Amino acid sequence: MTDPQAGYRGRLTCAQVDGAVAAVRKAAAEAGLNVTTAVVDEAAVLRAFHRMDGASLISVELSLGKARTASSTGRATHRWADLLRDDDDLRRQATTSMPGLVLFGGGLPIKDRTGALIGGLGVSGARQEQDLELAKAGLAAIEFLERSAS
Repeated sequence: MTDPQAGYRGRLTCAQVDGAVAAVRKAAAEAGLNVTTAVVDEAAVLRAFHRMDGASLISVELSLGKARTASSTGRATHRWADLLRDDDDLRRQATTSMPGLVLFGGGLPIKDRTGALIGGLGVSGARQEQDLELAKAGLAAIEFLERSAS
């Protein structure tokens, strides 16, 4: 069966989404970690979700929140924490005017080869630095599949 979105430039394909989840799962297993992964499209709508055996319950909501934050803002979630760290007024404004904003590391925007935002990937269940590294593994799989398709 062919992917109906494969012909649309700037859209995540099923192969990319599946590849990202598999890459995160593989890297997490190799590191002895149990995490949850969420991938959303450019509208922050869920495309894929996987909770590994033993992943914490809170990781379910956090992974989805990280993916949605990255997709809707075009910014990695750990960058939001850096941006808001020293500005109490801006932090208050951001967290009250942007419901669901997640500041923990592990959420990355997904961009196509032209730099257009096409989604977000969120990983949760380990330390935020580990979540970020696992998310990078997922993003690398998407980028590899995009390069292979062209």
